[in-house]
Amino acid sequence: MSNLKQRFFYANPDSTPATASSEQFARSLPVSNLIAMYLAENVNALVLSFEDSGTGDHLKVAIQLLANKGKESMEEVVRAINSGQSTMILGDQQTKESIISHVNWSGVGITISQGTPGTFALDGKLTVAGSSKFTGRIIETLAVVNIDAQNGTLLASTVLSGILQHTSATGGGTLTTDTAANYINGLSLTADNMSVKCYYINDGDQTVTIAAGTGVTLQDAGQTIAENESAILLVRRTNATNVKVYILGA
Repeated sequence: MSNLKQRFFYANPDSTPATASSEQFARSLPVSNLIAMYLAENVNALVLSFEDSGTGDHLKVAIQLLANKGKESMEEVVRAINSGQSTMILGDQQTKESIISHVNWSGVGITISQGTPGTFALDGKLTVAGSSKFTGRIIETLAVVNIDAQNGTLLASTVLSGILQHTSATGGGTLTTDTAANYINGLSLTADNMSVKCYYINDGDQTVTIAAGTGVTLQDAGQTIAENESAILLVRRTNATNVKVYILGA
């Protein structure tokens, strides 16, 4: 197989005749920059994702397919890569050419989407093994969940949001944790000692006590959070069915 850096995919999502204005939409992409190939969920489209040195950090070429032709189409792309061709036409909306024989040209055909500058290309969660060092500040996006009642539950979804604002009222209240199973599944705690923190603010006029749900152990059992006080609640998986919640700073 020849050097992948010297071989290219060609993609043109523009159906108009080639002109100075339309050719800007076509892209030639090094085969070596291909990082993923997958079928888009709930649509008949094959998506190829590329590292990109343009304005974004990644680029996606989506090719609409005829129904139930995903496997065959991926095999055709792999065969083209193995063939040694210097240039392979992923799709040309104008000429209707493609190395894939199952393109649905009567539909969308081919589209190219640019990654947003500064946005990491991976979708979902990223796990980093070992120690990690960062320069600068880590900026989190947190949402506030409100409970305006004497008692409440620290749901897994609330921990994921990041901030619980509890306006305690009437009398001494109780904040009960969710179950360990809900924390493990809802917070994606896939390995022991994985942890997630949540900021708790009691802006009411009553003292609140933390209580444990099923499968949860409180490191600081009996700890209370007084009116107009706050704490950091740290949820740590201890095994496949249990978690421990730490109450810090109350």
